[in-house]
Amino acid sequence: LCIVALVALPCELWIRRNGRLFRFGIRSMLVATALLAVVMGLGVREVHRCYRQQQVLQEFAQFGSVATRRQLQAYDWLRSLFGEYTHGTVEYLEVKATRPINRLPDLRALAEVERMRLELPNIPENFEQLAELAALEDLDVRLTSINAVDRERLTAFTELPHLSVLGLDGDPFDDDCL
Repeated sequence: LCIVALVALPCELWIRRNGRLFRFGIRSMLVATALLAVVMGLGVREVHRCYRQQQVLQEFAQFGSVATRRQLQAYDWLRSLFGEYTHGTVEYLEVKATRPINRLPDLRALAEVERMRLELPNIPENFEQLAELAALEDLDVRLTSINAVDRERLTAFTELPHLSVLGLDGDPFDDDCL
């Protein structure tokens, strides 16, 4: 009943103002075009965000195995329109790198990640961008090998903001390392 009333009310006002239902003026067409553009823009923005997330995950996959858990959207109409590009927001990321990573991919696309587990053979030179992930609450880093330069850079992990849990683990660690 409410939906019928919400549709009937604007139609009735439109007919009283213009005389017929399908008589449009320039102003009416501009308003309709603007509303359609906003709706389409929001849909394309969501598709682009999901596409950027997928690109980052593919870059991580070049270094080893990647596992994710996604929070599916309450609405699934974007998936029916745009296909597999819109597949929810990544909330957990696990990367097991089998070869050294010189630079991490641009992680801004993963801004909604809450938990991250990284198994790395080394500390990448741009790992500081983990601090830009405001939603990141749990970071677990396991290093398989460590050198003197990496040992000096380990303290920067403890200074990352927004973390409630930070786990650093690996064979070469000892108590005086941190």
